[in-house]
Amino acid sequence: MLTEFGLIEKFKKVLKSRHRRVRLGVGDDTAVISFGKENLLFTCDGVVENVHFDLQYFSFFDVGWRLACGNLSDIAAMGGKPLAAVITLGVRKGLSEKDIFETYRGISTLLSKYGCSIVGGDIVRSKEFFLDMAMVGIVGKKFFTRSGARPGELVVVTGELGRSLLGFRLLAKFKKRTLSVLTEKHLRPNPRLLESGFLASRVKIGGMIDISDGLSSELNHLREASGVGFEIDEEKLPLHPALVKKAGELGLSPVKFALSSGEEYELLFTCPTSEEKKLLAWNRRHQGVPFTVIGRTVKSPKKVLLRKKDGRVVEIAATGYKHF
Repeated sequence: MLTEFGLIEKFKKVLKSRHRRVRLGVGDDTAVISFGKENLLFTCDGVVENVHFDLQYFSFFDVGWRLACGNLSDIAAMGGKPLAAVITLGVRKGLSEKDIFETYRGISTLLSKYGCSIVGGDIVRSKEFFLDMAMVGIVGKKFFTRSGARPGELVVVTGELGRSLLGFRLLAKFKKRTLSVLTEKHLRPNPRLLESGFLASRVKIGGMIDISDGLSSELNHLREASGVGFEIDEEKLPLHPALVKKAGELGLSPVKFALSSGEEYELLFTCPTSEEKKLLAWNRRHQGVPFTVIGRTVKSPKKVLLRKKDGRVVEIAATGYKHF
């Protein structure tokens, strides 16, 4: 069966050639290229109509914003700062110049908040409307990776989880764009660059990844890359009150949304227990979004386990977004 990460593992075996400046290649949130006293970060992310967005409930501005957010979030997950981006635009029949420029306005609006410039790209004719962005960022000698987690560390997330998936389901059901507390995180997510900058400058980090495919999936990626297990406390998962209320009305579990919701673009990371006081100090100052400790890493078993409210411990399977 064709899977995204199955393909990536096969790519690793084929793409063995590596320039001496390449410090990190295939398999993390970005590649890392040595550049003088610093490192360059390279990433790319794409969106395709009717795969990643539906224009029945996405505005063109939303499409551009989401594309920019995916790339910025990759840079945040490495502890870097975005510099510049190029875009490939695929134009299908029926798109107007107004539609295209509104999409680029969404891109530019978010990029400009973080000092990132669009410096070029390509335009092609296509059967489907799509955009692909390649972005370069910069980071110091030290950068975050998925493989740095060690046993005995805290497991931490930024913000709250679950609203993106719930918002998507509501939008897909009613086929109408409504920007509300329940849908805003799906339509207009925000990268955690402010929080990443704080962590890079003040906190000792083990492993880090951004939550683009879902908490359960990202925990398993960290487990595989770092070779540690995870014990997550269900009661500590950060849930937005609106999510809890709406999920209850629908007879659904808010915890399942938190575990499975992709395109959250929150940061998931580990750090030594001694660093918790710095995270709490950040929370008291109300800068950006809060950090929440949701569990800890363990030497064994090398699984992702969830301690439920009733005391039962269950293994968490990767249940987030799947590309194929």
